[in-house]
Amino acid sequence: MALPLAMIIPAIISGLATGAATIVGRALIGLGVAVFTYKGITVSLDLLLNQIKSSFSSLPPEICGISNLLQIDVCISILFSAYAASLALGGLTGDTVKRWGIK
Repeated sequence: MALPLAMIIPAIISGLATGAATIVGRALIGLGVAVFTYKGITVSLDLLLNQIKSSFSSLPPEICGISNLLQIDVCISILFSAYAASLALGGLTGDTVKRWGIK
């Protein structure tokens, strides 16, 4: 008698859990809550960094000297490193970021 109950109860619990998950998901969609996925983060960062490098290469020598004194290249490196670290800590996996939002 105990054996059939031991097999039926986990099945009932898993069925209820699945049903509750779909009900909650449908309720969130009905309220207008969605998950937005941003893709291509590293591609856009690389594109922006290449654009900055090409812009600096076309500067006159006087401006390049001043930017070397001000260490603008170090500042840009720090900014990009901080942004990459922020994305990594925020859960960036596989070049996508998922955020909750309201449609």
